Amino acid sequence: MSEVVGALLGTERLQELSNASPCCFDGSSSAFLSPFIAPPLTNGKALHVHGYRDRFEKTAVATSRSLDRLAKIGVPLVGLDPSMTLAYRSEYKTLPKGLSHATVLLPQEWLAANSKTLAEAVGRQAVATVRLLPHCTERTNMPSTVAQWKAVFGTLGIDLQVADAGCCGMAGTFGHEARNREISETLYAMSWAEQIAAGEDGIVVMATGYSCRSQVKEIDRRTIPHPLEVIRDLLS
Repeated sequence: MSEVVGALLGTERLQELSNASPCCFDGSSSAFLSPFIAPPLTNGKALHVHGYRDRFEKTAVATSRSLDRLAKIGVPLVGLDPSMTLAYRSEYKTLPKGLSHATVLLPQEWLAANSKTLAEAVGRQAVATVRLLPHCTERTNMPSTVAQWKAVFGTLGIDLQVADAGCCGMAGTFGHEARNREISETLYAMSWAEQIAAGEDGIVVMATGYSCRSQVKEIDRRTIPHPLEVIRDLLS
């Protein structure tokens, strides 16, 4: 029987990241940590960004109540995308008073709290050089969580490099709009293009933001991993 350790919240590549079968974290055959994927929930971040405040509040209230129900199960809640996850700590603070708010962790926050278990699970030689391109929201709103990624990879014997880069150019929904594509690609060329090119020299380049990875795929026709994918490949 697998031990429930958390519900993953997100929309992109969840099945691949979490694995359908139990994922062994402690190297033994008797104890497993298995993430459960939560039912799809509407975050409402885009509604807030574009000024649809009434619709955002209605959506956020419903989602907050759903998160509270999940939290009552007694497992940690983990969100995959930094922008969406951190909305629960910022935009959601505008919700009516008296409405409880479940805590939704970023992946590195949960991993840092379980670093010993994670370290015992690594079953093969770590990759030589790993570089992280954090999401802008993650880097500016919660800079301590970027340091947590370094700590997590350090536990695995990897000296994580955090790239000195600006915005990838997506900036939420900005880069998805046809009228903004030229500006979006100019922003990408200012710092991200060089970092992505480093992947051709054997450096594993990762990005935490879904929009960031989408931008890389759109412009450079390359697929770069989320840090969880790299960690998954290191697990026994």
